[in-house]
Amino acid sequence: MKRKLRHYIRRIRRLHIRKKYLLLAGSLLVLILLIVNINLIVEKYNTRNHEVGYIVSAANETPEPTPVITEPPQETAVPIDRSAWYMLLVNRWNPLPADFQLTLHDLGNGESVDERIYPYLQQMFDAAKAAGFRPAVVSGYRTRAYQENLFNNELANFQAEGKSYDEAFELAQQWVALVDTSEHQAGLAVDINASGGNGLVYSEKNQQIWAWLKDHCAEYGFILRYPEGRTPITGIQYEPWHFRYVGTEAAAYIMAHDITFEEYLNQ
Repeated sequence: MKRKLRHYIRRIRRLHIRKKYLLLAGSLLVLILLIVNINLIVEKYNTRNHEVGYIVSAANETPEPTPVITEPPQETAVPIDRSAWYMLLVNRWNPLPADFQLTLHDLGNGESVDERIYPYLQQMFDAAKAAGFRPAVVSGYRTRAYQENLFNNELANFQAEGKSYDEAFELAQQWVALVDTSEHQAGLAVDINASGGNGLVYSEKNQQIWAWLKDHCAEYGFILRYPEGRTPITGIQYEPWHFRYVGTEAAAYIMAHDITFEEYLNQ
């Protein structure tokens, strides 16, 4: 009987110890779970606070000024004084005024120009000579009768080539202006070749001086009046020898932008 009682007591003790360990283990498990949950809550809270703080900070932060994108200023032509004598437009669509008058300056070689352009023409020639060239005005001012005779001769030449009158008339206009539509009659334009040339229009000396004039004419108020490929605008074929006075401001703009006098005036 005593033996059975001792066995029972030992069993009770083992059960008690096991229960105690189980209780301790359960307590530890609960504690671990509690710690984990607390960490999750803290992390979530911190994350939320971080996000809210970011939003608040962004909302309260002084915004950077929005950059204003502006187009670069457009270069425009110099103001045009259309009443100025040197702004006179003369072409097949704009004949000379009926009351047009001018005072001529004799160049000493049988040619003359409007006396107002002579000082600038002389300055340009002096600069060309200093650069090693010998320019000569081969055609300056033309009378009405002289211009008419030139055109009729050109017309006859094209007809002699077999062109009809209408075809010859249109072609002649592209090389010699009709009477009263020529800048030469205005005294504002000159045809320039090399002095003492050999008679060949496109001689090497002529081409050299034309190239120099094209590069420097604007410095003295002149422009290459009939550039290559602009016949529909000017009405005249390319003439590398024909220079027209328009004043230094207009000349600088026209030559720098490679436009015609017509395009300049139409801006």
